[in-house]
Amino acid sequence: MAVGMAGVGTAGVLPMGTGRTTVARLVLLMATGPAPAPAPGAQWFDTFENADVKTWVGSKGFKDPSAVAESAYNLEKLIGFDKAGRTLVIPKDDATPEEIKAFNTKLGVPEKAADYKLPLPANANPKLVESIQGWMHKAGATPKVAEALTNEFVAFSATQQEQARNDMITSSDKAFADVSQKWGAKAQENLELGKRFAAQVLPAEVTLDDGSKVSRQDLLERVFNSTGATGVMLELFANAGRGMGEHKVLSNGEGGGFGDLSPQAAQQRIAALKADPAWSKAYLGGDKDKLAEMTRLNALAYPAPKAG
Repeated sequence: MAVGMAGVGTAGVLPMGTGRTTVARLVLLMATGPAPAPAPGAQWFDTFENADVKTWVGSKGFKDPSAVAESAYNLEKLIGFDKAGRTLVIPKDDATPEEIKAFNTKLGVPEKAADYKLPLPANANPKLVESIQGWMHKAGATPKVAEALTNEFVAFSATQQEQARNDMITSSDKAFADVSQKWGAKAQENLELGKRFAAQVLPAEVTLDDGSKVSRQDLLERVFNSTGATGVMLELFANAGRGMGEHKVLSNGEGGGFGDLSPQAAQQRIAALKADPAWSKAYLGGDKDKLAEMTRLNALAYPAPKAG
């Protein structure tokens, strides 16, 4: 805590007021020459107007202003000359709101909560951003402290989300195994029926709400791994595939995609694509993907008869 020093009268000593004592002022004080010897029984600081300062000097046992100057110099050297004059006094428990605000301002706490620049994701919920800014301001957090805490929060949230995703995948895998065991010998047939249904109702590439595109397989994995209803959905897809009327499912040896369609489903898919103006235009224009897709569909829709 910085200590002020009152004027010491006119006995050869430079008046100083009640501001912070600095080495420069004390050196100037010393340059005025030694003070006249005090009267018998008197102290050289008796003329100080500030009673607290007078008591402090007396309790320290300073013999003259030179001793005070040396003490102040050593103190500034201890705390660092660059920090001298920039010390803060922590508010008392019963400090007024104005005192606390003044203290926080010196620490660098923003005037308004909205002034915090927090390292949150660009797509963060505005309500969440506003809430965190409010919490930081209420706690009197400096910008650096707010930034550090926010980084910790973001990292923790990401870890929690990843853990939740892994837990959901583990649960989904277990449900898949349980349903397959329940189906027994019909497990493979039911899975193929489910694939046929998915291929019938979902295109090979799906556009999500945010505009990004994923394959049918990726979409199904997202759905199965995030709903917590893998078992129910496997049953649903198998029953839906069975209800399409063609129970015998053919495959061209390629995993997933149109390789799991029956001839009837492949024919229906061909008809749907031909009815799509945009798809037909791309196909007739020589789009390689569309040509390959139609070739696979035709091979499934009209399989070559087995020899013999």
